[in-house]
Amino acid sequence: MPRIAGARLHVLPGTGHLSPLEAPSALAAIIRQFVAELEHGVGLPSTPEQVPVAFDANFNAGDIDGVIGLFSDNATMRMADGESVATGIHELRRQFSALLAGDAHLHNKVRLSLVSEDVALVLLDWTLTRRLPDGRDIDERGTATQVMARGGDGSWKLRISNPLGTR
Repeated sequence: MPRIAGARLHVLPGTGHLSPLEAPSALAAIIRQFVAELEHGVGLPSTPEQVPVAFDANFNAGDIDGVIGLFSDNATMRMADGESVATGIHELRRQFSALLAGDAHLHNKVRLSLVSEDVALVLLDWTLTRRLPDGRDIDERGTATQVMARGGDGSWKLRISNPLGTR
């Protein structure tokens, strides 16, 4: 995948090598979404400031593949609980799957973006609204520090994300 510009990996649970036969509707939906993104220029972010926008859109749509696709393969993220650190795509997928299951809504706003060639430091303010098991909604806020890198295809991806900023 890293050598094919714009490529994405989508895992269809319960399918093998014959996904067109085993999960035709799910596969068709993924292809339709990919083509629509290409047609509307929504694909991978071409600036560091577009990464949080794409992250919000994917997160709020419950699209785990879209969220994970914004991270580099060897990305590291300190989770908002302040204790957990997720490293690599598989661990990030596990952490975000649990968070997305909690009916959460995220909004990021870029405060500052500093770019040096193919590396960017982005500071952003975020608000996360999620539902607790007892049915109450809770709002969490913070300022995140993120390091992004531009890939060979020109798109920007998260390498390091710390939603707790300097804490």
